[in-house]
Amino acid sequence: IGSLMGSTRNLILLDTETSGLNEGPEACEIVQIYAKALNYYDFSDHHAGDFHAIIKPRRPEKAQAGAIKVLGPLWDRANKEGLEPEIVWKEFAKWCNSVNPEGKYTTAPLFVAYNKDFDSKFVRSAMLEYRIVKHGKFGPEFPWGFEMDAMMLSYSLLESDPNINDFKLNTVLNYFGLVRADAHIHDAKEDVELMTQLVRRMMLFMRAAKKKMKVQTPVPTAL
Repeated sequence: IGSLMGSTRNLILLDTETSGLNEGPEACEIVQIYAKALNYYDFSDHHAGDFHAIIKPRRPEKAQAGAIKVLGPLWDRANKEGLEPEIVWKEFAKWCNSVNPEGKYTTAPLFVAYNKDFDSKFVRSAMLEYRIVKHGKFGPEFPWGFEMDAMMLSYSLLESDPNINDFKLNTVLNYFGLVRADAHIHDAKEDVELMTQLVRRMMLFMRAAKKKMKVQTPVPTAL
């Protein structure tokens, strides 16, 4: 995480809502995606803005009852008003590329999510399923570079604090005085907006601490 302080990659903060709680993309699917772009230099809003879509499920019969309860009215909206997934993922890839200033892998945005592995596996699977990404020499060429878990960022700063018992999103949000409108109904847009405030605070704190302590980012050397 420390090496990211000197990164010149813009950030894409992302959250998804899916038709399953614990199942993988082979059984369940994304029904809502929200992403927000931030500038790397001060974590302000990037001119690309945000990306939001409600997606029509292709396999609604596989949805889990627990997930439908968490989604609330969103589940009905997805089935009635959701966009076709091919359209959404094509537009999402285009939007991600608009956050990349030079169109190179070395400037591709940094993908950030809370409990990253969950969101990442669904997004990657969907973009492969609908053939949005190409296969290059080293595998699928997704429109972002590295990935960062905001949960691990929280842990790195708060793990020794006796006032925090776990690192669930709600717990960390409450620690910083950030609260969901409804703790029982999840919405990707709300989660990203709250996560943006969280990430900004933590990244700016770490950047200020690094500057105050005059910590230099180590330069990798050849073996």
